This record gives sequence, structure tokens and C-alpha cells, in this order.
Amino acid sequence: MLLSVMLLGMKNGLNSANRYLAGYFFSTSLYCISIYIFLFSNSATLVAVFFSSIPSIYYLIGPLSYFYVRSIVRDYSKLSFLDYLHFLIFFLIFMGSLPFLFSSWSNKLLVAENLISGNLFFTKFHTNVIIPKQLNQFLRPFHTIFYGILNWYLISDLWKKAPLYGNKTQYLLIRKWLFALICLITIASIAYLLGLYNMLSTQNKRVFQQSSGVYFFIIVLSYSLINLSLFLFPRIMYGLPLERQNSATGGSSSLLKAKTVPAIEDEEQIVESTPDEKQPFLFLFTESYLAAIQLELEKCKTELRYLDPAFKLDTLFLDSGIPLHHWTFFFNEIKKQSFIEWKNSERIAFALKLISEGFLDDHTFKSLGVKCGFTTQSTFIRVFKLYTGKNPSDFFKTN
Repeated sequence: MLLSVMLLGMKNGLNSANRYLAGYFFSTSLYCISIYIFLFSNSATLVAVFFSSIPSIYYLIGPLSYFYVRSIVRDYSKLSFLDYLHFLIFFLIFMGSLPFLFSSWSNKLLVAENLISGNLFFTKFHTNVIIPKQLNQFLRPFHTIFYGILNWYLISDLWKKAPLYGNKTQYLLIRKWLFALICLITIASIAYLLGLYNMLSTQNKRVFQQSSGVYFFIIVLSYSLINLSLFLFPRIMYGLPLERQNSATGGSSSLLKAKTVPAIEDEEQIVESTPDEKQPFLFLFTESYLAAIQLELEKCKTELRYLDPAFKLDTLFLDSGIPLHHWTFFFNEIKKQSFIEWKNSERIAFALKLISEGFLDDHTFKSLGVKCGFTTQSTFIRVFKLYTGKNPSDFFKTN
């Protein structure tokens, strides 16, 4: 759940597929917590709170995972009118649970006590006035299988279109991540279906707890690996190029347009003039777009903006209008170095230029570091030695 909040808080997260990924993590986390409390908690209060409103959340997990994968594969994250039909089952079950949700607290506690007693599917209480319990039980496995098939179709479609992608590095990163994500989701879904079948067979909570430990472990391990992969490879969250609308996906205008990057307009003209049958399914960091980013970077170098002590990756985003996650992907995957590495290398190159021009004849090493944008002398010495193999004074003596 914390990861979902982090995803939404990231720059451009609300305008990209990250919002679907954040919603997926939030829904799965909340649902898993409710299932854990439902099966293992002896607190009537907790069971009453979670059981009264959470079960409908399950029907958000499939659509959100599908929209996330589709947004990346098609590079377009907006929803059409028909896309909202994917949330129909969630809406029906949520609306059907409202009477129980607004019922008296004593009624909720009574239902909770029955659950704690071990009766998984009692018939005395009705918690949904629209969807019967039996139909809800059968809907879940079909819902899971349906969205699993949709996700695998999307990744297979991406696999088939490999020859159409010019930027192989970017394409492979996207494909590996989506393949791993869908595999883990599928494994968790299969474990869930087996656990659900076991629960329907036993009809007893204590027996179910004893016989379903393996299923719980697989589900927790799968979701943990998904979370861990995002922490180990954070560029997955902000390095994928999203929201690039073009004629192939039906978009009308690009969100990447910026006054300082006129080359993007040229790119759109090229896209529109290309015959439809020859267009790739989506355009990921085309050569003209990469040239536009490189041009903006060269402009930054010419104006020596990297010498400003406050110069950060955000500065490039604010000055150029090019999204932050596009800059991150450009440095990590195209230039094969982080933004910090690029900035420090440019600063040290400038320091070497000043040394060769006699700057140290009238200035101190500390002044040299300040001139090159370093806020402390220790940082300047450490970075200088990292790139030259010597500290500034030794380098000056030997050169």
C-alpha cells in the first residue's frame, strides 16, 4: 500500500500508466489484508470493518492490471467510454453491499462473529442485495481467468511486433518487465483459484487454514517479488516512456510538446506522413525524439547550466518541458549513465579545462570546486579523484 502511494506521488505518475499500477497495488494489498483478517483474526471489530466494505475491491484487481499492461504496450493510458464497462461488476457488488455497509454496528458484529466461528458460507445473513453469494463465488475465478487471458494476449502481441521497434534497448526493458509481472500475477492467480476451490470444498475455516498454507505462501511470495522488483529497478516506474500519443493509437496531440523542443513537431509530421500499413504499433523514443532530447542536453552544456550548484534532473524537466521519466530513461538506457554521473563528468571536464587555462595560478583548489558547481571541497576532491585517478593537487603537480 505504501508503494502505491509512492507511485502516485511520483512526477508524471498521475498522467501515466503508473496510476493503474498504483491502483493495482493498493487493491491487492487491501484485499489481501481483508482476507488475512477474515481467516486469521479473532477480533470481531476488525472483521466487521473489513468484511463490510472490502470484498468488492477484488473486482478492481483484474481491470487495473489489464489497463496498466495495455497502457504500456499501446503507449496510451486514457480510457474510452467502453473501457469503463470493465468496472461494471465492481460497481454492482459495491452498490449491492451498501445496505450492509450502512446497517447497524451490532448487525456487522453479528456477521463478524459468525465468520470467526468458522462458518465460511452461512445462509442466514445477506451482505449483498444485488449479487447472491453463490454467484459471487463463481464470478471470482472467471473474472481472474478472463483478465489473465487478456494480459497474456497483450504481451504476446507485443512479442510479435518486436521487428517494428527501432529502440531495442527500450523494447527489451519493457518486454522483460511486463513478462515478469504477468508471470507473477498468473502464479498468484492460480494459487488464489486453488485456494478458493479448497475453501468451497471444505466449507470450514479451520480446515481450510490447515490445508491451504502452500497457497498463502505462493500468493505472498508472488506479490512480494513484484514489489521487490520495483524497488530494485525503480526505472521501471519512471523510466518507461508513456503518454506518447500518435496517429497509430488514435491520439490527437502529444503530451510531450514543449516550446523549447521544436523537433518534436517535426516528428509528428513524419508520423502523419507515414502510410498506416508501414507504421509501427507505437513509436518509442524515435530517432527524431532522441535527437530533440540530445539537442536540449547540448544546449544545457553550451550554457553551462550544469555548473549551478542547484542544477538537478528537475531543472532539465522544467527548462525543456520533456517529462522527467523520459530524461531518466534517456540517461539510464541511452547514455548508459545516471544523471549524477553525467553531471559530475561534465563538471570535472570543465575543471580540467580551467586548470589547463591557468585558473589555479590565481585561485585556490577550493575556488576551483566552487566554480565547477560543487558545494563542498570534500565532494569536489572525491569526484575529481574518481574521474582522474588523482586528487586535484596531485593532478596539478603532475600536469
